[in-house]
Amino acid sequence: MQVTITQTVDAASGIKEDGTKTPDQAATRNGPLLVVAATILLVLTGILRTPEMGLLPPFLLMATILCAASIPSLSALWTQRAAIKKLSMQQVVLIMLSACSGSVLFSIFSMLALTPSHVILRNLTGAMIIQRLQPALLFLIAVLFLRQKPRWHEYTALASLVGASYLGLFGFAPISNSADGFNTASLVYSGLAICCGAIGTVTSKMAAKDINAIVLSSLRLITAAVLVLVLTAIAESHLLSFEQIGPSLLVDWWRYVIIGIVYFFSLILYYHGVKTTRVASIAIAEAAVTVVTPLLILGVASSASSLWTSVALALATTAIVLTARIKN
Repeated sequence: MQVTITQTVDAASGIKEDGTKTPDQAATRNGPLLVVAATILLVLTGILRTPEMGLLPPFLLMATILCAASIPSLSALWTQRAAIKKLSMQQVVLIMLSACSGSVLFSIFSMLALTPSHVILRNLTGAMIIQRLQPALLFLIAVLFLRQKPRWHEYTALASLVGASYLGLFGFAPISNSADGFNTASLVYSGLAICCGAIGTVTSKMAAKDINAIVLSSLRLITAAVLVLVLTAIAESHLLSFEQIGPSLLVDWWRYVIIGIVYFFSLILYYHGVKTTRVASIAIAEAAVTVVTPLLILGVASSASSLWTSVALALATTAIVLTARIKN
């Protein structure tokens, strides 16, 4: 195959002689922004949820949303038949690990953290703090196990986001030390959730390296849907009566469809971002999401302090822009 070179590119900086960026460099810098946009888009689907949806058994609710997301996934896979046939066994395993840890176990442990032993906690202080440490755990994995060497701006961004996350939650007030807020079972489930979430991110990064984002998203969603359907049949079969689940499914079916479609396209966007982003930078992007999304959903007025909420939002914005603008 003949290749004609028309411009010289600096391999270290990814910048052409005329000063423009190569496509790879532009994609690398946009990666963290894509991760943030995809995650925020997915979280905002919570606005579509209704009280009737909350009446469904947890596994069934998860299964319904994943099945809705599987509808566009199946259509996409039909157009990607050739790419599916080329998947290796290692890639299939990575997809399954990503689906199991990132989609299924993370969601299950997060739900159990909110209602340990089926007891609704009045105070979720401990669980909220631990869940916001997932990006820090992911950052640690990148340094210790993946042997990545974060730059000064990445350490600065992560530290800023940890502070911003606290300010967004509690303002400048001390953390509540009530026993209910630090329920042992809730803390354990929260810890398991962030471990599964971190594993899901790492396996997603590994899988995204050589797999088309559409194929990867579709297979992950379908795999997760099958796993949750099996869990639903095992754990909640006694709760699956039409009187309980019928009203929500019949009235809110269009909401499930919209949530499923948004879930599908958000995951594609996420994998496009993950593919060109280092794990350390992904951790920073996910940390920014933990700061920004509660402010978008709850609003400044319902936060602990409008002043400290504004500070948190400014820190999060600065951190993610700094991470995106400096070459990974």
